[in-house]
Amino acid sequence: MKKMILLVFIFICAAAQKTYIYSEGQTTGSINELTLDGAVEIALENNSDWKIAQENKANAFLQKRKNQASLFPSLNIGSSYLRRGQENGSPGIVSSGVVSSTRETYSNSLSLSQNIFNRRVYLLVSQAGLSASQTRFIDSKVKHEIVLAVKTAYYNILKLQSKFEFYKESFARDKEQLKYSKDLLEVGKAIKTDVLRSEITLEKTRQNLNTAQNDLKSAKMVLNNLLNIPLASDFQYTARESIDEGIKKILAERFILEEYTSRTLQNNYQLKIKDYDREISDVNIEIARTGYLPAVTGSGSYNWNDSKPELKNMEWRVGMNLTWTVFDAGLTRASIRQAETSKNRIEEERRKIEKEILLNIEKIHNDLDNLRTSLEINKKNLDMASENYDIVKIQYQNGLVSNLNLIDAEVIYTESKINLLDAYYNYKIKLAEWEEAVGEEI
Repeated sequence: MKKMILLVFIFICAAAQKTYIYSEGQTTGSINELTLDGAVEIALENNSDWKIAQENKANAFLQKRKNQASLFPSLNIGSSYLRRGQENGSPGIVSSGVVSSTRETYSNSLSLSQNIFNRRVYLLVSQAGLSASQTRFIDSKVKHEIVLAVKTAYYNILKLQSKFEFYKESFARDKEQLKYSKDLLEVGKAIKTDVLRSEITLEKTRQNLNTAQNDLKSAKMVLNNLLNIPLASDFQYTARESIDEGIKKILAERFILEEYTSRTLQNNYQLKIKDYDREISDVNIEIARTGYLPAVTGSGSYNWNDSKPELKNMEWRVGMNLTWTVFDAGLTRASIRQAETSKNRIEEERRKIEKEILLNIEKIHNDLDNLRTSLEINKKNLDMASENYDIVKIQYQNGLVSNLNLIDAEVIYTESKINLLDAYYNYKIKLAEWEEAVGEEI
């Protein structure tokens, strides 16, 4: 019975694990699946840039609380103990021929201070509030950049993975073709050059296979670095849809530039950040102008002093303090001018960013159209190349064409397949750039 339970447990564990074959001759092992959404989720949890952004956000809200604290009264309690002694002639206690006296003093106080009028304090609170609100869009900026980087890395893995699988199939096909050429040579139906061409083709495919495998390994390390996990980590990477389904969707979709332009200007985090910079600069101008204004502070205190720790000899005070800078050698005027210059710079930067955004969105839109056209052409070329290869292969097997014709047909088919994979995944990467630019997922 125990053996049966153990066998069932082993079977369940084996069924739950996913298997993969990394390369020819490598043993099969278990591996976890990592989807694109899962990769994005891990990146937003582990990525160093995201963690830094969260710390900056927390710091901005803490600064807001610090500035708000200055609006409320400040209450302080103080207590002190003093022991004094006198010598040489003063009446006191005689000890070893030296006259000395001591006196103890206990002092306690309770004091309160409150800003009554200080426009600078209120403006600093407003400034901190704007900075804290701005961090939402700084977070959005960092998030969009991380998501774009992860999507680009993930699609690159899928592209290289597809190439690697295709080259594995080609390698197996070329090995079979080499064997077939050798068999024909033995029966006198082929010449030595046919075998040599097949061997050259096989070695070229082996080289492509090895290159694709190394590139795939490097691409995985790039993604792992973005996810902040060990570089040697490996997963099973799966696409949301098959390439054929993806191509049909791409060829059917169109983006109206004017519609997405307005949405881009509305959603773009860089413009939102600059809008807050502009508001903060307005506050900075007002802060600089407070140099011309007075500041009024109210205070109150309650004190008691005695030679014993008792509540005697009490005294209270209430007062107001007015400070007003009459002459500052042009410091306030220079501060105002500096703040105004900063605002002008921010406004110019915003106009520049808006132009760059419009240019970028139009460029990406054109790139998408070009890649869509390229994808459509490469899809047709692959269909024709595949049909041509099948026809030539049958003709070669029937002795109607030479081995050279078959190799040429295979080269055309291989190039068409690789071109299609490049066009498809380049479009997916460009679409991720489009989503990042627009500020929403398509």
